[in-house]
Amino acid sequence: MPKDAPTAQLESRIAKLETQNKVLAGAVKQSAHLRQMWTKALDELKATKAQLQSSKNFLDRILQLAPLPILVIGRFGHIRFLNQAAERLFGPSTTLLGIQARRLLTPSGRGGLRERIRGLSTSRFGELEVLTGQDEVRLLEVHWAKWEGGGHGLHFILLANDVTAAREAEAELRIAKEEAEAAARLKAQFLANMSHEIRTPMNAIIGMTDLLLDMELDQTQREYIEIVRSSGDALLSLINDILDFSKIESGKLDLEHIDFSPRVCVEEVGDLLGQKAYSRGLELVILIRCDVPEQVKGDAGRLRQILVNLVNNSIKFTREGEVTVHVSLEGASGKRARLRCEVSDTGIGIPADRMDRLFKSFSQVDASTTREYGGTGLGLAISKQLIQLMGGQIGVESELGKGSRFWFTVDMDIGETQPTEVVSRDIQGARILVVDDNATNRRLMREYLLGMRCE
Repeated sequence: MPKDAPTAQLESRIAKLETQNKVLAGAVKQSAHLRQMWTKALDELKATKAQLQSSKNFLDRILQLAPLPILVIGRFGHIRFLNQAAERLFGPSTTLLGIQARRLLTPSGRGGLRERIRGLSTSRFGELEVLTGQDEVRLLEVHWAKWEGGGHGLHFILLANDVTAAREAEAELRIAKEEAEAAARLKAQFLANMSHEIRTPMNAIIGMTDLLLDMELDQTQREYIEIVRSSGDALLSLINDILDFSKIESGKLDLEHIDFSPRVCVEEVGDLLGQKAYSRGLELVILIRCDVPEQVKGDAGRLRQILVNLVNNSIKFTREGEVTVHVSLEGASGKRARLRCEVSDTGIGIPADRMDRLFKSFSQVDASTTREYGGTGLGLAISKQLIQLMGGQIGVESELGKGSRFWFTVDMDIGETQPTEVVSRDIQGARILVVDDNATNRRLMREYLLGMRCE
């Protein structure tokens, strides 16, 4: 049965209302979702703001608690920020914020400040004189950097360090050092003058004893004169050590640079001290390697002095056995040669914990050594400084009760002309047997014979 018109209209309206209701329900649902998203976004913004505030508070706390003064200065030179350390130095921030930073500087510290700031690229390090809140002049070591960005315009960040006390201490130390050096020079000059004055009469005494020993003397008189002579020699040696030491300390010791034969120089040491070693029942062995240049340029007298001192010490501290002097070529480059000299003995040795005293002035291994063997402790100190003047080094290896080995190196120019080596053809290639009761002597003869192209 067909529907009447009112019924059809009513059903149509109901259908529309249902459609609208569905649309409205969807809109309400979407609105709730949007509201949820908005609430979440708002919560995230609040959390971010809180985190940023926490970070800002953290950074502000770090800046405030920093032990060094920190200032932030604006484009036109006014103070924008200062931490607690800066407040302690310059005064409270309430009176300083916004004022011109140059007012913190002394008149001398303001000179050229504008040019220095204009020339600033990224960072710079320098010193500034400032006036503190108590009107005291202080010297600050300042690291300042230019910063531009973040919407805040151009700023200058200054990190300062008060170095007033350090600079005053440096000045006092420099004055004290200069005074000490001046006093040391005066003492060295006094020692040098006194050594010269004493050496003149000592030479006269030794010369007179030589003349007396040439006369006819009875046994007792000769013994007395020889005691005077040996005592005079010992005293003159001491005076010479003091004179050398004073010259080195005052920087007035000049080294010669002349041609000489290192082989002859070392053999002269053997000639000087051979009798002394023999009188103590010791063997003095001199070994010079064949590769050592025959001619070098340097100070033969000072090289001889070093070797005499080392060999004398070895003889003094050796009761039996031998003292060996070994000279070799450690290296050569162009016209320069480095010679290595070693003086070894079979003496009393040196305790390991006392080796550091050896090369110090007026120092001995211990007091008992001085009482038993004598000496001033200057010899090794002088030798070390002479070796350093020659561009070399010195060292020692020792074992208590088994002897010592002192070594040193010196750099010298190789002589322009080297003597022509002449070896008899009769001996070249000859087979030779070396017999000796001393192993060092056998090694010495072997080296020399090998240099003569023997077998």
